[in-house]
Parts: sequence; C-alpha cells; structure tokens
Amino acid sequence: MVKVGAARSAATRWVAEHARPEPGFRGAYFSGSTVGLPDDAELSPSSDVDIVVVLAGDVPPVKPGKLRFRGALLEITYVAWADLSSADEVLASYHLAGSFRHDTVIADPTGRLRALHAAVSPRFAERPWVRRDGPPRRSWRARQADGPPDARRAA
Repeated sequence: MVKVGAARSAATRWVAEHARPEPGFRGAYFSGSTVGLPDDAELSPSSDVDIVVVLAGDVPPVKPGKLRFRGALLEITYVAWADLSSADEVLASYHLAGSFRHDTVIADPTGRLRALHAAVSPRFAERPWVRRDGPPRRSWRARQADGPPDARRAA
C-alpha cells in the first residue's frame, strides 16, 4: 500500500514532467476522495489520486484516464480554462467547487487557481451554491464526455 503523501508526491512529479510542458498548460490541482485525507493515510492498490489539468481554450481534450506513475495510481482529467472563468462559475459546478474548498493546487503559473481557491473556499457552503435554484447547466464533466468538437461531428 502507498501512503497518500507519497501518491501526492508522485502526482506532483507527473504534473511537472508530463503536464507542465504541454502547450496551453495553465495549472493543475487535486480532486476527488484523497483531497481531505492526511498524508499518512494508506491508499489501497486500487485507489487513485485524481489530478485535474487545466488547459487553455474552451474545450478540453478527452481525459486519458488512469495510469500508474512511481507506484501511485493516478487519474488524469482535463478541464478547460474557460470553465474556471470565475468563482461563481466554479461554485455553480459541484464537480469543480469541492476541489477549491481546500488548497489542492499542484501548479499555478498564472496565480488564477490560488485566487479561485481564496474566493471559493469561504463561499463553498453558502445556501445559493448548496441549493442551486437556477436553471440546470450542463456540467463540465458532461461537456468533456462529448469530447472535442471534431469528435462530436464524427460521431
């Protein structure tokens, strides 16, 4: 079994070696079930560390999914920079908001992810975001599942 801290270190290394050099890289952060776990918690061999890589543009590429890196199981997901345009946009998406409740930032060359964390964290549990009364929006996960525009046309 691997410790959460060791898995996060592997994830941070993966971002530095594989995501950061990509054109359009805007940042990365942790997401999912390990966000609230302490570094000394153990992960089962089938548990992964979720990494969200933020890329420039409006439509992210299809996610590569799970991979093993330095003994840790990582799940890589891409999100478009446009989906993180404001704290209100993030708070309106439960898929995004939970990651900004805590400081989950791995890399933030522009400073925007840390600014989002600072804006989202204190507002995360406010009633308008918990009980979203507005019209339903297509989540970024649903838009991502569609794939890039070329993939949607080919289908």
